Order: sequence, then C-alpha cells, then structure tokens
Amino acid sequence: GNLSGFLIPVLFFLIITAFIPFDRVFEYEVDEGLYLMRAYLHMKGYALYKEVWMEQPPVLVLLLSCLFKLFGPSVQAARFLMLAFSSLLLWSVYQIVSKTRNAAAALCAVVLIAFSARYVRLSVAVMGPVPAIALSALAMYGIVLYQENYRKRYLLLSGGLFALAVLTRFFALIFLCASLIGIFMAGRAKTSA
Repeated sequence: GNLSGFLIPVLFFLIITAFIPFDRVFEYEVDEGLYLMRAYLHMKGYALYKEVWMEQPPVLVLLLSCLFKLFGPSVQAARFLMLAFSSLLLWSVYQIVSKTRNAAAALCAVVLIAFSARYVRLSVAVMGPVPAIALSALAMYGIVLYQENYRKRYLLLSGGLFALAVLTRFFALIFLCASLIGIFMAGRAKTSA
C-alpha cells in the first residue's frame, strides 16, 4: 500500500535518470528554451512582465531562477526539477486512487500514465504543464484527505496547492470543477453522518 505508493515514483525517477539521456538532448520543446531564458534573465535581476515578456504565470520561472541561483544555470538541474514534479504527480495519483478505490487500481493508473504517449518526454521537458498538473493532483489529494476526516487544514493545504498550480499554468483551472465537487460531496457526507 503505502510502500508501493512511495516506491513507484522513486523507481520512475531512477529509471528515467538512468536510461533517458535528457542531459544530452538539446531541446524537447520550443517552450523549454523560453522558460530557461526567462529564468536566467530573472536570476540576473531582470523583472518579469516588465523587462522579461511572459504570457504565463510566474511560479515555474521563479522556481527555476532559485534553482539557478543554487546550482548555476543548468538545463540538467531544471530537468531534474521537472522529473521531480512528474514523480510527485505519479505519487499523488497513486494516493488518490488507492484511497478512493484500491491499491491495484492505483498501480494500474500510475502505470497507464507513465507509459502514455509522450509522458516521459514531458516529464523532463522544462515546461509548465507537468508541474501544474502535479500541484493540482496534490491539491486533489488534500480534498481526498479532507473527505476522510473533515480536518480543515487539508482544505487550506489543497487551496494553497491549487493556487500554486494556477500560478504555474492557467489551464490548471480545469481542475476547479472537480475540486469543488469533491468538497461539496464531503460536506454532504459530513452533514448526513
């Protein structure tokens, strides 16, 4: 159960690190270069939205900028960060499905995601979709935990994570409806109990 939920994303991270030569690939997607350049310019002191043009929210660029300050401007470090978000996404999906269904269904869901078309490539590409979806999935897991014991701290955590997801990519708003339905269903279950 919980050990599988931990081992699966760790194994995914290690397998991708060992067998995918993402340190030698110049570019996975065009947007990757844009994120990296914006993060580098921000690290050098240029203001986002004023001196550096962006059409997306700032969270990923700010994270990359901090990463560059710590480790130097490295594409490989940025891709490791993306792989960490991808592993977090797999962990979150496993937790959600195992708590709402069972461990076998959770394992099946994670394997289907990991082997879906382009998932590995998107897992290492320095772009916003995977971090936004990972944060959204983690926010949904907070709602699942709230449904179990009605502790408001899980709703606060979920709301904060959801805000970070939206501030990573606006399309994370597509998860708003599912989040509100989960909260509504938890509220009805609480009042009928």
